[in-house]
Amino acid sequence: MSVKLKEVLAQADALVPNAYSPAQKTAWVSELEGRIRLNVHLLSPENLSPYTYPEDQETELLLAFPHDDLYLAYLRAMIDLNNGEMDRYAVSAQVYNAKYGDYVRWYARNYEPAQRREEAVDTGETVTENTGETVTENTGETVTEEAE
Repeated sequence: MSVKLKEVLAQADALVPNAYSPAQKTAWVSELEGRIRLNVHLLSPENLSPYTYPEDQETELLLAFPHDDLYLAYLRAMIDLNNGEMDRYAVSAQVYNAKYGDYVRWYARNYEPAQRREEAVDTGETVTENTGETVTENTGETVTEEAE
């Protein structure tokens, strides 16, 4: 089950006291999701749109359990960095990087994004999010593949 933006922001505020606005933390969440969509899911930049606060606070985010803790790890790292707390940032960045790496390996193992991207380019198809779907541009037909 996916987590909503407002839930991630509330959890960050409860666990990492900070003075940053919900809009700033929303921008950080958007930055993280953009990085995941581009670098892990291999989507094109035109498929990205950042979240805005408060308009998107009810939006379900990309990552679901057990990977949704990546949001908090990233927010903690960004808060520590922007507070100038370099010792804390060194630890929180290490935690974030470990969780990000775990997600990348899990995603690659289950969805093989590079292979799907190469096949899509060869056949004129568009690869959608982490649903495992491929949409044929000529017919609009959607094919769903289950991850093992």
